[in-house]
Amino acid sequence: MKIAHLLPTYPPEFHGGIEMYTEATCSALQRLGEECVVIAGSERRAAAGAVDTGEHAGVRVHRILRRPGENYAVDVSFPTVMEKLPDLLESERPDVAHVHHWMNLDSEIVALLTRHGIPAVVTLHDLFSTCPRFFRVVDGQFCERSFGFEACIPCGSGLYVYETHDFELELAVRELALRRELALARCVIVPSESQREFVERVLPEAARMTVLPHGNARSLPARVEPLDRPGRLRLGFWGNLVDSKGPRVLLEAVRGLGRSADLELHFWGGSPDPAFRARLEELATGLPVTFHGSFTPDDLPAIGRQIEVAVFPTLCFESYSFVLDEALLLGLPAIVSDRGALSERVGDAGWTVPAGDSVALAARIEQLLDHRDELVARGASAALRRPSTIEAHARCLRDVYREAIEIGPPSELPPERFRMTQFVTRLGGEIPDPLSSAAIDEILLELRGRYRRIIPPPPTDMTTGEITS
Repeated sequence: MKIAHLLPTYPPEFHGGIEMYTEATCSALQRLGEECVVIAGSERRAAAGAVDTGEHAGVRVHRILRRPGENYAVDVSFPTVMEKLPDLLESERPDVAHVHHWMNLDSEIVALLTRHGIPAVVTLHDLFSTCPRFFRVVDGQFCERSFGFEACIPCGSGLYVYETHDFELELAVRELALRRELALARCVIVPSESQREFVERVLPEAARMTVLPHGNARSLPARVEPLDRPGRLRLGFWGNLVDSKGPRVLLEAVRGLGRSADLELHFWGGSPDPAFRARLEELATGLPVTFHGSFTPDDLPAIGRQIEVAVFPTLCFESYSFVLDEALLLGLPAIVSDRGALSERVGDAGWTVPAGDSVALAARIEQLLDHRDELVARGASAALRRPSTIEAHARCLRDVYREAIEIGPPSELPPERFRMTQFVTRLGGEIPDPLSSAAIDEILLELRGRYRRIIPPPPTDMTTGEITS
């Protein structure tokens, strides 16, 4: 069986959660005797568009380089990708395709695969399909409203250089295209029950979701005993130092606690935003805080020996969390926010605090300072809550792929899985009856013909989902 994996970027160009997961999954599938090929977008550009083909970790990788000016917008439409992808599919001839994201690719990838007779499986790694901002975080607040005019127009129109009507049209196109993608997919996978419940609530077309936890993508020792350094409580955070992951909240909690002599705080990871890094350093002034800088997977055992508690106070809705996997593998209890899958997954191996609440986080840390015995019990639970392996995950995926191949791609848009969106009807789009995928192509073409982009919107920071200049 030959599987094509489609995602926004691929190592070594970028190392994020989706990339790490896909790299590990491809390796596991190939160990099972399956063949994998990667088709990825890229942040690089080529004057006329290009495909850069190479190999990474034993997997053939095709990177589609867009033309200058083909940047992220509400309507995720990249002509270069749609021009180059058919030839790649023809030359590779995969039996099934696994679409991990639309960023840097196009919002009509599954539709194109279907036209080429290739069944598609989709994994929703984040909330991109429900929000042009990726993470549904606005000014530190999480949005729980359904994707719609009332919620999205006031929130998103200021992000982009559009006339208001153009922005409404782009939202209509985005919603229509992505809803069709989910309706055409033979299986929509989410890595946690929390992700399933939230997406189902705000995007009913995704109701056929299958919960399949990712599995551990790292090889780490079963238990790492911390260094014998009694005294201060040692807290640690690792990952990208971006506001959406919560390092600011953690620093505010430690500063507000006022017990610097009783603890120390360690950060591992780089920050793509120098201004935010400077803000963190300012908050850390006078506190027992160490910024260790970038790290590699090989550093994780040493990280585990230096700390007693992992702290991941994320502001965004985590669909799974590989850093929590790493903490559990290291036998470390964790303090996590109550947003997304973290609280679902940590169980009795840690503690949950309200997302964004530095006062509640400070109170939890103080409780641990005064009752250090809690660390022993929670650490023992962490050591027992080992995540499923990536090999077990790959075997489950193989069954999903085989079923998709057996059924084949849909011959037409399944009507029970799709309803015309409020955006199209509000903007006066005609609704054909019966509704077909070809009819949606015509609607998308007509709507795109109504707007113009005044200035190409700037690219998005892949680590944060924030629009950059």
